[in-house]
Amino acid sequence: MQSDSAQFFHEHAFIKTPGTQQATPWHQDLPYYCVDGLKTASVYVSLDTADANVADRFVKGSHHWNKIYHPRVFEDGSNLNHDPSLEFEAVPDIDAYPEKYEIFAESLEPGDVIVFDYRTLHGTTDAEIKNTRRAFSTRWMGDDVTYCNRPGETSPPYTDHDMEHGDRMRKDWFPVLWRKTKIA
Repeated sequence: MQSDSAQFFHEHAFIKTPGTQQATPWHQDLPYYCVDGLKTASVYVSLDTADANVADRFVKGSHHWNKIYHPRVFEDGSNLNHDPSLEFEAVPDIDAYPEKYEIFAESLEPGDVIVFDYRTLHGTTDAEIKNTRRAFSTRWMGDDVTYCNRPGETSPPYTDHDMEHGDRMRKDWFPVLWRKTKIA
């Protein structure tokens, strides 16, 4: 993250069971969250073997495009929060023009870790899951991340936090778990 600190934001688990043929649509993590900033990290830990055709795919360099794309509903790929005041762009149709993008997709083994910026476009295919695919993911914030009062639903749905748009994230809710040490 090129940050002097790492502040914990949240965690969650992902599970896809055998027989599932539901793609996770291309998306960025940032527009789902009540935060804004450039120093962010999603840490994805594979808990099972996953062939490249069912593992998460990433569009290399998409975090540098200076674009925030409309969050999507994972069940059907429609836009989340249909508020027309949201200034998000439509997610490009990456699957229709894969030759235009450099896509990272690798087979994963238990314990493999992928770390990526909240602005990185990623998703999965609708290839059938043959074996349970589980992963655990944590989200981290660097020293430039602030509270963002996004209209509509955010995930996780933090409420009653008393933060205003642009405030630093509360350390009592989101602990700083690492600080850069200065060597004298």
